Amino acid sequence: MTYPNRPRWIAILLSVVLIATAASVAQEAPAPLTLRECIIRAVRHNLDVAVQVYGSEMAGLAVAYRNDTTAVAADYERVGAFQAARELAEQKLAAEEAKLKVGLTQDFFILQYQRDLAGAWMGELRALIDRTLSISRLEKATGTGLDRRNIKITEATEIEL
Repeated sequence: MTYPNRPRWIAILLSVVLIATAASVAQEAPAPLTLRECIIRAVRHNLDVAVQVYGSEMAGLAVAYRNDTTAVAADYERVGAFQAARELAEQKLAAEEAKLKVGLTQDFFILQYQRDLAGAWMGELRALIDRTLSISRLEKATGTGLDRRNIKITEATEIEL
C-alpha cells in the first residue's frame, strides 16, 4: 500500500518514535511482553498522539503504518512458531527412525512423520516468504528500502541513439 501525498520525513519520524515508544512500553509493563505486543502497544499510543497533534491527514498515514508494522510483527512470530514445529517434526522423525532400527515400529509410521516434516518445512517457508513480503511492503510505504540497501538514485542523463 502506498500513501499518497506523504512526506518521507513523517514516515521516518514515525519509525523513530515507534522504536522509542516500544522500548518504554517494554520497560513499563508489569509482565514481560513479546516483540509483537510491544510494537502493537507503541503503535496504538503513537496513533492517538498523531491524531491529537496532526489531525486526520497524519492519522491516515499512522493507521496504514500501524497495519504494516503489526503485520511485520505478526509474521516474525509466525516464523518462530513454524520453526519450532519443524524442529519438533524432525525430532519425532528421528525418534521413530531409531525405533525402526530396533524393530519397534513400521515403515508406515516413518512415512507419516516424513509427511509431517515436509508440511512443517512448507509452513516455515511460507512464513518466511510472508515475513519478507511484509517487510518489503513496509519499506515501500515508508520509502526506506533503497536507503537500507545503500542504493542511491542520481539524476538520469539523456542518451542519444
